[in-house]
Amino acid sequence: MKHLGRCLILLLCLLVFSYAAAEVAVDVLPTTEQVRTRSGMVRVRLDSLNQPEQLTITLRGNYTAYGSTSLPMTDGQTVKVSVQNGELVLTTNGQKTAMGQTLLLQRVSADTENCFSLKEARMPSNTYPGDLRLTVEQTESGRQIVPVAYVYIEDYLVGVLPYEMGSTAPTEALKAQAVAARTYTLSRMAAQTESAWDVVDTTNDQVYYGTPSAGTACTEAVQATEGVALTYGDTFAETLYTASNGGQTESAQNAWGTTSCPYLTVKEDPFDLMNPASAVKQLVIQIDNHAASQPTAWKNALEEKACAALNQSDADVTSVDGITLYAPRYAEPSCLYTMMDVDVTVLCGDTYRQMTLTFDIFEELEAALDLSINATANELWSVTVEGETFVLTVRRYGHGIGMSQRGAMQMAELGYSWEQILGFYYEGCTQTLYVFGNQPGGDEDGTLVTSAPITHGTVTAESGLNLRRTPDASGEILCAIYWGERVPVYSLENGWAQVTWNGQSGYCMAAYLDLENGAAEEMPGQQAEETVTENSTAYIASDGVGLLAAPMDQAPALLTMEENTPVQVYLISDGWCRIACGEQIGYVRLEDLRAGMAETEKATDETFVSSTRYVSTSGGGLNLRDQPSSEGNVLAVLERGTEVELVLDQGEWSFVRHEDQLGYVMSRYLNTEAPAAETEAAPEEYAA
Repeated sequence: MKHLGRCLILLLCLLVFSYAAAEVAVDVLPTTEQVRTRSGMVRVRLDSLNQPEQLTITLRGNYTAYGSTSLPMTDGQTVKVSVQNGELVLTTNGQKTAMGQTLLLQRVSADTENCFSLKEARMPSNTYPGDLRLTVEQTESGRQIVPVAYVYIEDYLVGVLPYEMGSTAPTEALKAQAVAARTYTLSRMAAQTESAWDVVDTTNDQVYYGTPSAGTACTEAVQATEGVALTYGDTFAETLYTASNGGQTESAQNAWGTTSCPYLTVKEDPFDLMNPASAVKQLVIQIDNHAASQPTAWKNALEEKACAALNQSDADVTSVDGITLYAPRYAEPSCLYTMMDVDVTVLCGDTYRQMTLTFDIFEELEAALDLSINATANELWSVTVEGETFVLTVRRYGHGIGMSQRGAMQMAELGYSWEQILGFYYEGCTQTLYVFGNQPGGDEDGTLVTSAPITHGTVTAESGLNLRRTPDASGEILCAIYWGERVPVYSLENGWAQVTWNGQSGYCMAAYLDLENGAAEEMPGQQAEETVTENSTAYIASDGVGLLAAPMDQAPALLTMEENTPVQVYLISDGWCRIACGEQIGYVRLEDLRAGMAETEKATDETFVSSTRYVSTSGGGLNLRDQPSSEGNVLAVLERGTEVELVLDQGEWSFVRHEDQLGYVMSRYLNTEAPAAETEAAPEEYAA
């Protein structure tokens, strides 16, 4: 019984430690005085779909399918994508279109709540707010689809939290989880720039089966911490988290040998220990080894070890006198013990003798006693004395590094805030606020601006105002800020204002901002640059610019345009413009356009053909349908002479816009000129 006193002391310490947890002083992490801006689109590879051979996709909102050709998709449309002859084939209303090796389903606008759902997903009722890129990959079982969803980070987190912590967790714990998950995601986005995806949707990163549509506690937690992430120095913190650390956090250096995360240290965690929901396994050992309730596996282990030590086959272990755990795998204060000494009394023939049996916990006992929780053999073992028994307790579920989710929940129950929870588990890190863009491929450089704007300004240039990466007229244009937009201003210098807009940080000409609170300074007079805007005429900036079939550099060129060719701009998104050149519609980069002709060579005539068309039925009206088929549903009947915008000419059918409606009409009933007024009534007819 020589170890009994030591075990009693350990039990007393554990009890005192648990009750004192509620009084633990926890600091809030400091908040940086800077705000960072970057793209907010997360590329999520949907591994949970197991590389399907076919996908059934339902679209909510207007999308365009880009591949070897481009096809407009309408709200509510369900399409199927399969692999045939090594290519992706898009099936819509029974019509199959070969799309090549890559297919991108992209939102027409990032401003609307466009999303899609997948019949084959783990949660088919959830939606994925964003875009979907599909590629063909050769596997052992053949060619299969690799789906990657492009989801706005805040929407992504709303879908992560229910699976990583659960919507019934205390509010402050959910908020802490939201910040940890957001930081983890951002760190992967920063590290995966050369990859086709940032994270996968399984436990290999964070579980994400789409975003639930209903408002939940998880949604509120994400919104309450919007944009907040943890940094350490100039990099994202590694905000690893674990289900339960067993009462002591593990360090990243111990587990993986890395020294780059000094904030992920070994420290006692009374909150995880207190939580009754933390993972735990126990085995009650009787001092009397002949007791009927003594676990058979334990008795067998002792007798086998005793017989081997005594070189006898009939050694009888009659009592367990003490149990000692020792030899932690890592240096103090680690409690990850790897060895156990068991003091026993053994009957050999007619003689009783005391001896110590030594066991390797993970090699000899854990599996034999069914006390394993993890496959990685990193559980924390402890032993206490309760009456005439020893109680072996095994804790820790997961790697044990970073925030314990069970510990965070317990802290929240005790009244700690989410800032304090993060301060306890990621001591030494800093809270940093990010402003995210909702466009694929947005600003990635994390440009810093001061957190408190000195004023705000409203754009007064009717043609829009260029936002540039650097404060000079030759700086790269990030986007155009629309007339009337109110933006925060962080600095004013040499006629330039540092601002943020739509998740991007840059510089614009201060002369064309109506500054508030008397912040205007005397600045050199500058003329506002003409900017390319939507629904306007622009001009090709240089010779040899290709009109591409899709907004991607590798897309095929439909035709080649010369400098000063006039084009009609329909849409500007993510540095790409959807334009019409003559009768052909396609895409060019924004940098390939200018708002006015080059001064050295003004065009004397315009070759641009308007995209406006007129319904030219001989009588009656023209059906606007939801599909390019006479079987499609009729959305509206367009009367003779009705003006429509031609979006895409597909031969027999044309995709057009009429007021706020998009749909298909038969191309032969459209004309570039308005029809003459009829002199006499024609028989009523409805085309297509």
